[in-house]
Amino acid sequence: MIEKLQLLYPALNPDLLSLLLDNAKQYLMGVCNLAALPSDADSVIFRMVQEDINRLHAEGINSESTGGNSQTYNTDYSTQTMRLINKYKRIRTV
Repeated sequence: MIEKLQLLYPALNPDLLSLLLDNAKQYLMGVCNLAALPSDADSVIFRMVQEDINRLHAEGINSESTGGNSQTYNTDYSTQTMRLINKYKRIRTV
């Protein structure tokens, strides 16, 4: 998967891409209570990394208006990506 990301984003440092990829995997495993990543989760992880890359220089700002100094921050993945993530959620048992 790192090779595909490097093809799409050749200007980004491979170490940064690897870090974003690892973070996306850990996020998916933590949020969904998974011990291991499912083999079919690659497309979801790829999409998560793409969204992370798109937000890199926006610093979380989703929208901004200069007249009234209004800023909206986005700290989560898009609705479509969250729907895909939620398909992998498992119930946590104690």
